[in-house]
Amino acid sequence: MRVKDLLRSLLMIVLAVFVNWQLSRFSLFLFQTINLTSLVVIYYAQRKGEIFGASLGALGGLLQDSISTGIFGSFGIPKTIVGFVTGYIARRIDVRSYPVTFIFYAGALVLEVILWSGLQIFVLSSPLPGRTIIYQPLLSSLVAVVIVWAIKRWDTQWKRRLRIFKPKVDNF
Repeated sequence: MRVKDLLRSLLMIVLAVFVNWQLSRFSLFLFQTINLTSLVVIYYAQRKGEIFGASLGALGGLLQDSISTGIFGSFGIPKTIVGFVTGYIARRIDVRSYPVTFIFYAGALVLEVILWSGLQIFVLSSPLPGRTIIYQPLLSSLVAVVIVWAIKRWDTQWKRRLRIFKPKVDNF
C-alpha cells in the first residue's frame, strides 16, 4: 500500500462525511438515503482489499460517530464489517461491469442497514429514524454506479492526455 493511496482515501472519507453533513442541512430525505461514507469504504475495499476496507470502515464510522448524537460505535461497527466483507468478496468475483457493480453495492449496503438497524434496535434500544432507511441501498447504489462510471471515464481521459505528453524513447 502506498502512502498516496492512504492519504487519498482519508481525504475522500472526510469529504464524504462533509458532503453528507451538508445534505442533512439541505434535505433530510437525501441525507437518510444516500450514504456517501459507505460508498467510499466499499469503493476502496473493492480496490485495496479487506484489511484496508475494514480499517477505512472503522475510521469512517468513527468519524461519523464523532459528529452524530448517537452512541460511539453505532456507525463504526457496521462500516468495519462491511469494509471487510466487501474487500473479501471483491477479491473473489469480478465486479467491474455496471450491473454487477450495482448488485455488489446494493448487497453491501443492505448488509450495513441490517447491521446498523440490529445494533440500534437490539443493543441500543433506540427507534429507527424512519422508513426512508429502506431506500438507502437502492439510491446509494445508483449513486455509486454513477460515481464509478465517472471515475472510470475521468481515469481513461487522464491516461490518454498523459500519453500525449509522454516523451518517446527509441530502443536501439
